[in-house]
Amino acid sequence: GKIIDKKILKHGSHPAMEYLLNNKEGGQTKGTMVLVKKTIYKLEVTSKKTLTDIDKQHAQNFIESFDIN
Repeated sequence: GKIIDKKILKHGSHPAMEYLLNNKEGGQTKGTMVLVKKTIYKLEVTSKKTLTDIDKQHAQNFIESFDIN
């Protein structure tokens, strides 16, 4: 896919990157990669269509619900 938006932030106390991709097959993926010590965790929500603002907020709420120890 192609990255259409990204930003560096924190997931809890861990460094993270949030991104939005346009998929090759159509649709979009909203995700976050979180760095914990030497491990990268990838949390994603993928849709076969373009995500609406409400879809993006639901995806973000889902991603933020993860507590990485």
